[in-house]
Amino acid sequence: QKPGTQAQPGLRATAGHAIYEDAGQKLRLTASPRVVDGALNLSAVTIDVSQQTGQAFAHGDVKATWLAVGAAGGRRASAARPAGMAFGGQSPAHVVADEAQFSQAGGEAIFRGHARLWQDANSIAAPVIVLNRDKQTLVAQSRMGAEPVEAVLPATGKATAQMAPAHAAQHKSEDGAGAPGVIRVRGGEFNYDDAKHEAVMEGGTLGDVVADAGGATCRARKVTLLLKPRGGVSHAAEVERVIASGDVVVTSQGRQGAGAKLVYSSLTGDYALTGTPAEPPKLTDPTRGTVTGTALIFNSRNDSVSIEGRGHETRTETTAPR
Repeated sequence: QKPGTQAQPGLRATAGHAIYEDAGQKLRLTASPRVVDGALNLSAVTIDVSQQTGQAFAHGDVKATWLAVGAAGGRRASAARPAGMAFGGQSPAHVVADEAQFSQAGGEAIFRGHARLWQDANSIAAPVIVLNRDKQTLVAQSRMGAEPVEAVLPATGKATAQMAPAHAAQHKSEDGAGAPGVIRVRGGEFNYDDAKHEAVMEGGTLGDVVADAGGATCRARKVTLLLKPRGGVSHAAEVERVIASGDVVVTSQGRQGAGAKLVYSSLTGDYALTGTPAEPPKLTDPTRGTVTGTALIFNSRNDSVSIEGRGHETRTETTAPR
């Protein structure tokens, strides 16, 4: 170690074989190398560690586990702000990728090459996934149409439990109760902010975002996932509302709707599609034709649509042919 320099405390590396380079104080680890930094446990085929900067570069078959902060000597979590990593859950987050770069000083880990992260029932896959321990954020990016960012998060489940019998059978658990559904979103860039407890998917260079929620498929410029408040029995992050905005097109049960904004509630199973005064939302149904109004409310429990107009409301039962 050079005079006046000091390695970042806490970073610990082990391996079956190590080669030290005095230039830059670099250590190349092979033969089952492993790096541990508080809650982070990372392994790969080869790991290069810079004692001068506290950075680690992993290559080949990268596997990482990020425990909840405080579970492995990190900062303690508070009741108001659980120390979850990834999606804000309290379970360990696991990541696999081709390569990874970790900066101890910034608390940031970058995973590249077919990266996949999962925590409880939540998962995300992308060419690049960036986790920031200090900021409690997750960013996933893709510029390849063949490999978009794909995120899967569970919904709260109440709406699924109340669905019509014809659809509920495929969502039942072993004990017969309604099981929570999942929200699937595909796009070019995914940003999760633990402080806001929300995730935003944008199309970026890949175009529209595609979201599947509650039996409907939606295309839009941006999709925001609002997670339920912390607390309760479940420690996992669950989606309470989905908000799609910008040239929204939604299809469900043979119907197609178009508007400026769509809000889906996993608590009630309702989709509210709205537009603008100049371009109100429209719904095309194979048996009823095209209808419009100030707002169109889809109900996934009974396949009905409520059409709200100026100062009055009409209701049309529109069940798609089977």
